[in-house]
Amino acid sequence: MSSQKTAIQITSEIYALLEPLESDERQRAIQAVMLLLGEDKPSHSIPIGETASSGNKNGFDVNPVGGIQSLPSAAVRWAEQHDLSREDLDQLFHFEGDSVEYIGDNLPGKTQKENTKYCYLFTGVCSLLATGDPSFSDDDSVELCKQLGAHNQGNHTRYVNAIGGMMRGSKRDGRKLTAPGLKVAADGLHNVLDGVTK
Repeated sequence: MSSQKTAIQITSEIYALLEPLESDERQRAIQAVMLLLGEDKPSHSIPIGETASSGNKNGFDVNPVGGIQSLPSAAVRWAEQHDLSREDLDQLFHFEGDSVEYIGDNLPGKTQKENTKYCYLFTGVCSLLATGDPSFSDDDSVELCKQLGAHNQGNHTRYVNAIGGMMRGSKRDGRKLTAPGLKVAADGLHNVLDGVTK
């Protein structure tokens, strides 16, 4: 077994170091580290709305500092509608280039069936945050289920079918979250942030 730390472990350590700092100190620290790593510019920046100082209650910044990725407008609307700040999203998702990965170390459900549902919903959110479209492959969701201990080989298909109207599509053609699915996903993310398992 490798002693190398995972991205989740490193992210948790970085969060612990940055959490006591003020926002501008955090951004300066992140920018300095990115410069030391030779990555002085974000890989892509898409303007996403007003800054906190101009009235955006969630603090999304048009000019991200230190490599923090901008979000597509559909993702910003979803986050604002469900009162999820950029700080909230950065605690649960890893943004790198054009990809987004769920890095939370738990899920809001108590059973494998519930956790399978959240793996699929959170995979759709990853796609929404990366592209503005909550479409995703079944394989990506299965991989997240396996990573988080929510994969039950014998019952997986049944658990996925129980997700019902929260997503559309199929294993072969891909999946897409519906509006109810996006709402349940946001509620689930709030539960993870609050440390609540329902």
